[in-house]
Order: sequence, then structure tokens, then C-alpha cells
Amino acid sequence: MDVLQMDKEAACQQSENQVVELEKAAIWVRDLESQLPVMDSDAIKQMQRPGADDVMVLKKELVSVQTLMDQMTQESEERSHKVLQERQELQRLLDEARERAIVVQQEFDQFKAENKRLKVENQEKDVENVASKKTFQNEQDKLKMSYTENEAIRVEELANIQAA
Repeated sequence: MDVLQMDKEAACQQSENQVVELEKAAIWVRDLESQLPVMDSDAIKQMQRPGADDVMVLKKELVSVQTLMDQMTQESEERSHKVLQERQELQRLLDEARERAIVVQQEFDQFKAENKRLKVENQEKDVENVASKKTFQNEQDKLKMSYTENEAIRVEELANIQAA
């Protein structure tokens, strides 16, 4: 959009410059006319009819001005076309980036959900692990107690056997 604005401003500036140049030319012509000596009616009639050379010069100038205007119009159209193409390319890139952002966001959401599920699963495993450790400790304590009792019984029985 900035390029379009800049091209528009450049075209406006160029148009303003041309208007200023035309005004300068009109002032110059008026100055020249004011410097012309007062002539009699025959001289004026003769001056009013342009000569063939004058007509040719004016025709060449007209063609030159028209050619310049055509070139300026063509350049302006080419710039507009180029800016339009650039805008379309940028829009395409923006659309692709938006689509990619949507895909990345969906993947992120999936990873986030999976991460949350794994955290919950890990917490459940931790709870199970703590419960298993407690059960293991209880069973180990029972076995130690049983061993201690059995050892006491064995020592007593061994003492009974030796005493007998």
C-alpha cells in the first residue's frame, strides 16, 4: 500500500510540476507579447497568419508533448501493474503464513494436550509408585517381623534340643 501511495504522490507532484511549468510558459508568452511593438493592421494580419514553418514547428511540438504524455501514462500504468502484482504476491505470502500459523497452532495445541495427558499419567504413576513403596515397606516389615519371630522360635527350639 505504501508503494501505491508513494506512486500516487509522485504522480501528483509531477502533475503539479507540469502545471507550474505551463504557468511559467504562459507568463513568458505574455511578457513577449507585451514587448511587441504596436503594428499597423497589415502587419497584424500578416502576423496572424502563421507561416508553414511555424505550423510545422507547432505540429512537432504538439507531437512531442503528446508522445511525452503517452510515455508518462504508460509508465504510470506499468508502475500500477507492478504494484498490483507485488501486492498480490504479498497477499499470497500472507495467506500462506496465516495457513502455516494455523497448522503450527493446531500442532502446538496437540502437543500441549499430550503434555497435559502425560503429566496426569505421570502423577498417577507417582501415586501408584508411592502406594507400591508403602505396600513393599509394609510387606518388608512383616517379613522382618516374621523372620525375627521365626529366629526367636528357632533359637528357643535349638536351646530346647540342646537342653534335652
